[in-house]
Amino acid sequence: MKHLFLKKWYFVGAFFLVMVMVTFFLGHSLITGPEQSFSRPQVWLIGIDGADWSYLQFLFSRNELPFLHELYKHSIYAPLQTVAPTLSPVVWSTIATGRKPVKHGMVGWIKNGKLLTTNWRDAVPFWELLDRSHFSTLLVNWWATFPVTDLNNGIMVSDRFRLLTSRHLKRPELDAFIDPPELGPSLLRVIHRVRGDIVPKFMKKYGLHPYMDIKNHFPDILERPRAKERARALVGYVRQDLAVLTTLETLLQQNQPDFVGVLFRLIDICGHIQPTLSPYWNHYLNLMRKAYLHQPVSPEEIESLNEKFALDILPCWKIMDTFLERLSTYWTSNTIVLIVSDHGFQFRGKKGYDHHESPGYPLVNGIFLMSSSRYQKTPLQSNITVMDIAPLILSLYSIPISRELDGHIPEELMSALHLPGKVKYVQTYRRIHHERKVQKENKTIENELLKDLKTLGYIQ
Repeated sequence: MKHLFLKKWYFVGAFFLVMVMVTFFLGHSLITGPEQSFSRPQVWLIGIDGADWSYLQFLFSRNELPFLHELYKHSIYAPLQTVAPTLSPVVWSTIATGRKPVKHGMVGWIKNGKLLTTNWRDAVPFWELLDRSHFSTLLVNWWATFPVTDLNNGIMVSDRFRLLTSRHLKRPELDAFIDPPELGPSLLRVIHRVRGDIVPKFMKKYGLHPYMDIKNHFPDILERPRAKERARALVGYVRQDLAVLTTLETLLQQNQPDFVGVLFRLIDICGHIQPTLSPYWNHYLNLMRKAYLHQPVSPEEIESLNEKFALDILPCWKIMDTFLERLSTYWTSNTIVLIVSDHGFQFRGKKGYDHHESPGYPLVNGIFLMSSSRYQKTPLQSNITVMDIAPLILSLYSIPISRELDGHIPEELMSALHLPGKVKYVQTYRRIHHERKVQKENKTIENELLKDLKTLGYIQ
C-alpha cells in the first residue's frame, strides 16, 4: 500500500510539474508573441497608376475621398520623381528593382515584334530578395510579371490574369499566370463573378457612365474622336480592377503574408479616357486649339482646366477610395502602407492631358505616401525617386541593400523612420535563380493586351 501511495504522489507531482511548465511556455508565448510580430512588420505596397498630388490636394480641399484623406493625415508624403519613358512596365519595373530602365531591361511594350515578358528583366525585383530571406509575399497585378516567377514563400498573380475577365476569352493554361498554379481554377471563378451587369451598376454608383447610358442619354458625346471606342472600353477597365481587388481579398482571407503588393490601373485609365467623355470637352478643345495655334495660354486658364480635369477623374478616385477602405480591414497596428504612382498628368498643349516628356514639358511626377498608425503628417523636403522604393522596402525588413542599386533612402526619410545606423549594405547580390514559368504563345491574350494599349494611345 505504501508503494502504491508513493506512486500516486509521484504521478501527481509529475503531473503538476508538467502543468507548470506548460503554463510557463504558454504564458511566455503570449507575452513574446506580439513583441515578435511587432518587430516583423507587414508592409503593403499599393501602386496607383497615374496618381498625381495636384489633383488629390484639390479633391481633399473639397472634402472628397474621406478614407484616403484620413490616411494622408497619418503619413510621410512627397512627390515621387519618375523616369523616362513614363511607360507603365518601365517605371513599375524601376520601382520593383531600384535600377534605371537601361539596367533592368524593361524598356518598352514591344521588342523584336514581341510583347514584353519577365524574360526581358535583367535585375532582381525586391520580392525575390524577400523570398530568399524567407519572408512570405503576395503580389497581384504588378506590371511586367508575366510569366510569373516560381517563389518558395509566396503567391504571384501576374498582370495578364486580369485580362481573363474579358467575356470572349477562353480559359488558357494558367501556369504562367499564377504561382502556385493550383490556385488558378478557384481564382478564375472569383474574377468571373465580376462579369455581367454588376459592373455597369457599380460604375453608376460612383458617377461613371457606362456605354449604354451615354448612347441613350448623351449620344452627342459618341461623335467625338475615339469616344465610342473608349466609352465601350471603360466598363472593361473597371471590371479588371474589380477583379484585381476581389482576387487579392480572396487570397488574404486564406493567407497572412509578410509583404503584400498590388497595382491598380483605374486612375491612369480615367486620365486618358475621361476628358474625351467629359461635359467640359469644349474647354479642353479650346485650350488645345490655342496651343496648336501657338496662342498664349494663361496660368489661370490652365488652373481652371486642371480643376475640371480633377472633377472628371473624381468618380475613379471615389472607386479607389472604396478599394483602399476595403483593403484596410486586413491591416493591423503593425502594418506600414506605401502608396506610390509611376507618374501624374498635366496639360500638354495640343496633346491635352498626358504624362510623356516632350519639348517644353518636363516629366510629371507621381505620389509617395507612407502611412502607419504611428506616423504623423510629415511632408518630405528631400527628393525621393521611383528608384528609392525597392531599397526602402528592403530596409524595412532589415535586408542589406546592394550598392549596385541606383536608388537610395534619403537621409530625411531615414531620420523620420528612425533608420539611421540600421540600414545594411552589401556590394552586390549573388545571382538568385528563380525559375520563370514557360510562356506558351497565346495570340488571343496578346491581341487583348494590344487592343488595350491602342485604346489608351500607347501604341498605334
